[in-house]
Amino acid sequence: MTARGRRGAHPGTALPDGVRPGRTRSAAWLLLLRRQLRTGRGVHTVLALLVLLTTFVAVAAPRAADAAYDAALTEQLERALPVQRDLTVLGGAARFYPVPFTDDLVESTERAVRDQLGPAATNLLADTTFAAYTQPAEALLLPGGTQPAGEPVRLVLRQQERWTEHAELVDGRAPLPDAGTTAVDPDLLLPGEPVDVPTLELAVSDAAAQTLELTVGDALLLDSLPGGAPTPVVVRVVGVFRAGDPAGGYWGADPLALEPGRFPTADGGLGWLLTGLLAEDDYRGLASAITLPDGRFDGLPGFPQGGTQVPPSLTHAWRFVFDADALDAADVEVLTAAVGRVLTPAESVAPFPVRGQTGLPQLLERYEHGVGVTRTLVSVAFAAVLAIAGISVVLTALVAVDRRRDELRLLRSRGSSIPQLVGLVDAQALLWVGPAAVVGTVAGRLLTPAGHSAAPYLLAAAVLVLPLAVLPWAVRAATRVLHGAGDTRRTHPLARLGPEVALVLLAGLGAYSLRRRGLITDAGSIDPYAALVPTLVVLAVAVVVLRAYPFPVHRAAHRIARRSGAVAFLGLARASRERMSSVLPLVVLLLAVAVSVFASTVQTTVGGEQDRAAWREVGADVRVDDPALTTAEVTALADAPGVTGLVAAHRDTEAAVADGGRVTLLAVPPAEYAALLVGTPLAADEELADLDAQPPVGDAGTPLPALVSAPLDDAAAAGGPVTVGTLGRQLPLDVRAVVPALQRGADAEDVVVLVRLGDLESATNGAVEPTTALLRATDAFAVDDVLERSPSRDVADRVEVRAAVADAPLPSFLRAAFLSTMVLAAAYSVVAVVLLLALGAADRQATVARLRTMGMRPPQVRGLVAWELVPLAVAALLPGIAVGLALPLLLGPALDLGPFTGGPAAPPLRPGAAAVLGLGVGLVAVVAVAVLVDAARDVRASLSSSLRIGE
Repeated sequence: MTARGRRGAHPGTALPDGVRPGRTRSAAWLLLLRRQLRTGRGVHTVLALLVLLTTFVAVAAPRAADAAYDAALTEQLERALPVQRDLTVLGGAARFYPVPFTDDLVESTERAVRDQLGPAATNLLADTTFAAYTQPAEALLLPGGTQPAGEPVRLVLRQQERWTEHAELVDGRAPLPDAGTTAVDPDLLLPGEPVDVPTLELAVSDAAAQTLELTVGDALLLDSLPGGAPTPVVVRVVGVFRAGDPAGGYWGADPLALEPGRFPTADGGLGWLLTGLLAEDDYRGLASAITLPDGRFDGLPGFPQGGTQVPPSLTHAWRFVFDADALDAADVEVLTAAVGRVLTPAESVAPFPVRGQTGLPQLLERYEHGVGVTRTLVSVAFAAVLAIAGISVVLTALVAVDRRRDELRLLRSRGSSIPQLVGLVDAQALLWVGPAAVVGTVAGRLLTPAGHSAAPYLLAAAVLVLPLAVLPWAVRAATRVLHGAGDTRRTHPLARLGPEVALVLLAGLGAYSLRRRGLITDAGSIDPYAALVPTLVVLAVAVVVLRAYPFPVHRAAHRIARRSGAVAFLGLARASRERMSSVLPLVVLLLAVAVSVFASTVQTTVGGEQDRAAWREVGADVRVDDPALTTAEVTALADAPGVTGLVAAHRDTEAAVADGGRVTLLAVPPAEYAALLVGTPLAADEELADLDAQPPVGDAGTPLPALVSAPLDDAAAAGGPVTVGTLGRQLPLDVRAVVPALQRGADAEDVVVLVRLGDLESATNGAVEPTTALLRATDAFAVDDVLERSPSRDVADRVEVRAAVADAPLPSFLRAAFLSTMVLAAAYSVVAVVLLLALGAADRQATVARLRTMGMRPPQVRGLVAWELVPLAVAALLPGIAVGLALPLLLGPALDLGPFTGGPAAPPLRPGAAAVLGLGVGLVAVVAVAVLVDAARDVRASLSSSLRIGE
């Protein structure tokens, strides 16, 4: 070409074929780029899809985690009792320290508490209510002074703000203030008491009205209120209401306002306990009704006179309700600090002593623990998936350059510089991966709820930059030699050994640190290095496998070479060559297998422990607790369809042992209970049979033979005497054995003491009655279909208990995260195998072409590819399974499964045999499909073109 023909061209710029001389360098470069976009579409499509998927995972996974943590906080608060999740400030005047009554008492105290909470926590409040209530007082029905419904009744008077907004009146009207007085029969009063008794109007729930047979117009005489003035009060029922939302938080402060409860009487019977609601704004009227009239007992210390002082018999309660639906994980720190200030105030907020009452600190601590454990497990899986995805993206970029090696060498030989080639390749890749990264990021943002961090977008940007950073290195490596198979220069052993040793050391030090400190930092966040340790361990194992991999394969190839047939020998010989093309796919496969085994092991263990925890909590398929349980009800349950077994028992969750704290006492017939639990995780046949064989207890002084789920104290552990307090008695026990399987029908931290029901009846002179029915039943059985509804009955269903734990936000998210991890690992593994074949396709096609000229048949071609891939699959599968099984042990103290199971923190790990078998079958299937596809392509390839590869 003449100088005139090259005018406008840079000396180092190669003009594409068909470009007219005189074009600018940029125009020529753009034309070349446009032509390049028409080539390599297949591999660039794969690269774009990988980037799209990886950016989606990088954005969606952290945002989904934030949403799960927010949902877990909401669920934790909604499942808690109102007294636990709400902040209640309680207080009242002391008898001998009178407090003057002021009109702004309620408002000023509420303002003071809000000031202590601070603006940030105050903005999280959903509602604030005030209530004043009395202690329970004996109630008699007027005019005759009889017991309502023929049973003892204790009534609490409660004045509560805005209760009519949360209820519907089904009869009568709402109470009004200033009800005056009621004339009472003097025989029902103390001598000297005036017959005109102060009267308050009252509303009761429909359940209370039905249970106690109360109607509008009934009047009840309350004896002197405990702790108050020695004066009676009359309450007149003027309305019957039904709660608009019984399960709503408003009624949680006093459930007795909706459903009457039971209380034990002095004679061993049961009475009814309920709360009646007064006029919602009549605090002064309530205070006046329960204080002494002016001049009466004038000067009597401790009793306020005429409504001028705050009555000591009233409890004042300011209830601050936080909006559980609006709270998120970022509010936990603010809420913890605010509640702490109220619980330990620097100054008083009311004119009388008050105290804060809430379970929020414990709830939030439990929540943070559960979130920390979830982050630990999910971060391990997330880091592994990102590593697999990153390696797959790098591998695809290498394949893209390998496919264009000859073309790039040609451009280099025609004068293009390496920076120009790098710019050309990066620009082409950017046009593919740029839109893919944007689509993946937008999809991850739209398809997952809002998160709290910008880190996902930084990860997405890193995914976009990764192939663009790898391509320059790959271009330089591909164009270092312009002719022949490639660069024949050997890398010094130390150049490779150094990074490998550093990786192994990093993994070892990280594993040591992880077992000592865990993944969570002192600030409550995930330590990035610690989160990468499991992945580093897998990579270190991969390095060892890669170092050892060629030797057994090479040895096997030599042994097979002595046999007839060259297919197996050639396949193993090719597999034994330590090439870069096999390094990255092996790492991907090993990582995928390890993280899948780890995830399946944790999930199998969690699922099994959820079953066991449900059995432990309920103690049977269904447990019916009712202090008023009758023989007729037990018989009806036993005869109900779907019930296959029933044991009547006595269960006391408030029993106690000396110096041993609270225990759950369970009295059952041992033989019947053993038969009921056959085939369940609670079975303890030998111990129950030994207990049943003990001599019967003759009197109250004889120790009761007992089994315990854990040692009660040092004396009991040594077989010494121990006593249990129940039913108002101290009963000696003869602890026969400690049986952990007896942890049933109780809270996880409670010790279970199991005795024979007959022994307990003898020791209490027949005072004990069955209060619990333990049933084996099918899933279709429902207690409400057999027995009439009772406010004193509590039903626990094992299936429902398990579902409540398994379907909670944290276990559900962990299950979804691990399932997604295994699916993504499988998808990236398929891509890795395909790319492995693509990297060696040219060399293999040339080999197959030469062998075909020597008579190799298509089945032998498939055998050649199979023998080349199988060693790699085995090298990934076996170490991957071993590392996956070891990863839970590596996490050590950080692996606390209690938040997902409701059981112990460190249960025995149970590898998922089905998952491991599925991994093996899946890997075999992937290799088989890859072998068939690649062999078919090699067979169809042109012999002449294949034989010229490498020229």
